[in-house]
Amino acid sequence: MEQVNLFESKKRTIRLGGSVSGVIATGSYANLKPQFTWEETIECCDASDEQIIARIKQLHEKAMGMMQEAETQATLERIQRERKDLRFLQSPITKKMLPSVTSIINYDADFFVSAEELSQYASQGNIIDAKVKHFIKIGKWAEAKELKDIWTDIVIL
Repeated sequence: MEQVNLFESKKRTIRLGGSVSGVIATGSYANLKPQFTWEETIECCDASDEQIIARIKQLHEKAMGMMQEAETQATLERIQRERKDLRFLQSPITKKMLPSVTSIINYDADFFVSAEELSQYASQGNIIDAKVKHFIKIGKWAEAKELKDIWTDIVIL
């Protein structure tokens, strides 16, 4: 008597899905909690487990793409709310919203630090780092002039 494999002789109805949910910070004490689900029902009799798993991964990737779009949109809306001085325009090529060139020219003019000041800040950080490492190693605080390898930083300050 011949055995019959029910899975091969009958069509199966398989419900596949991929979903993503998350929390996107949209401001102080404000969050967006989107959830995206892609589902499909297929009739098949010859799909392998590997093929089914591959399709589930594809559905999950689509849901993840939608989550990333929601995050980008939420970030854009937050920036527009916080920075009224920035204008955003839609790129004709990518269709994404991008800041206008004239909005971002010299945006950091108020934050300018001269190269000399920047060098001094870096040297100060190097000295503090060396003093802390010395304290951890030896167990006592030392003056910067007592430590080796930081003379250049002392001269800069």
